[in-house]
Amino acid sequence: MYLKENTAAAETADFGLTYRPRYQKRSDVIVQAIKQWMVSNRKKPGDRLPKEKELMDLFQASKGVIRETLKSMEVQGLITISTGPNGGAVLCKVPQETAMGLLANYFFYQQFEVSEIYEMSKILEPTLSASVVGHLTREHFDALNEVVQTCSHPAQTQEEGQEQFMAEVKFHELLADACPNPFLSFFSKFMKTVIRDLIVFKLMGVDLASQNQFAASNLAYHRKLIDAYQRKDRKAAFDLMKDHVDEVIAWVLKNEAIVEKKFLHL
Repeated sequence: MYLKENTAAAETADFGLTYRPRYQKRSDVIVQAIKQWMVSNRKKPGDRLPKEKELMDLFQASKGVIRETLKSMEVQGLITISTGPNGGAVLCKVPQETAMGLLANYFFYQQFEVSEIYEMSKILEPTLSASVVGHLTREHFDALNEVVQTCSHPAQTQEEGQEQFMAEVKFHELLADACPNPFLSFFSKFMKTVIRDLIVFKLMGVDLASQNQFAASNLAYHRKLIDAYQRKDRKAAFDLMKDHVDEVIAWVLKNEAIVEKKFLHL
């Protein structure tokens, strides 16, 4: 189930295949070879892979194996496949939603505490906040101020309180969009996805007065952060976000316990 030790192996050198683990499906080995070729030849989205028949000859693989290879790459978001005379496999940039969805699937059946999620936020958020200083455009500031405006008044209903909570999460997602470090940006956005999808639902039983108190604290921090970004004060941006995250964690953990206690008495 791996590449034969013959002339075909030499041909695959053009694809940069340098490591072939044993007991691995042949289609997976070919995927790895193609990915190495993409990197070593600096291929970009829009470039085409060789035709199916060429890949069959190059890797001495059956049509079924090559199609399995291409399907795997398509599922990973690395290529798009079209049919017809001018069809074939075209390289594409992996959509962020696809990457985050796959990463979220890894955690799907794992048990973890809210405190563990926010432990990562304590590491990422202050660094992210400092990193965007000097990189925020007028459009970024407009979007951040729009979030602030959305949360500038006490919520009158539970639904409005939830909308404001989502808007406050959006504030942090906007900062991640402006982050010049792609790794920090991606993982910060992923953490916000987890928080949005998990914690919002866990805290739906929090009373409106407590939600409004939380929203008022967030609003104050967000306004101070915008001021720090406008002044291009990296230290203030870092310190404010650190204090902000600490306060968010304290509120979430307190109210998580209250909500769970309510459910126990239902």
